[in-house]
Amino acid sequence: MTTQFSDDDSVGSIADQLKGMVAYGATLSKISSMPGLLRLTGMPESCSPQAKAVEALGLIRAALGRLEGTYGIHRRPESFTADQVRQALVWLLVLNRRAGGLSAGNRRHKALEALGTRGLTVDTFRRPGMYEYSLMLILARELLEGRAVAMAA
Repeated sequence: MTTQFSDDDSVGSIADQLKGMVAYGATLSKISSMPGLLRLTGMPESCSPQAKAVEALGLIRAALGRLEGTYGIHRRPESFTADQVRQALVWLLVLNRRAGGLSAGNRRHKALEALGTRGLTVDTFRRPGMYEYSLMLILARELLEGRAVAMAA
């Protein structure tokens, strides 16, 4: 069975879904309510949302592992290394044990530390369309590129 992808699977839509997970982290229950992320798994409709969420979390982790080079983030003059971007995303999405139990605000602060930014507040970082969203766009692009490679194989 072929999985159908829709306009909801655009980079912006996937980034929106990723940003929506920052409040509580990339939990299986949260991922299972994100249709675009579930479709990225390529699993048949007959599979449970929980099974698709497990696969989607694996895709997110794999996409983080593929990040390389440097990235610009929302008009910042400096570039950020793949390691800085990866660590910031890990904090934001609660993909490490140290992030568990921290509030979204504290995790955003840790993400800013990972990026090494100066003069940027958590409030500015999290605003719609700003820095946090730029990080989610990077991850969404990597997820979609990974899907394209998998579909071509």
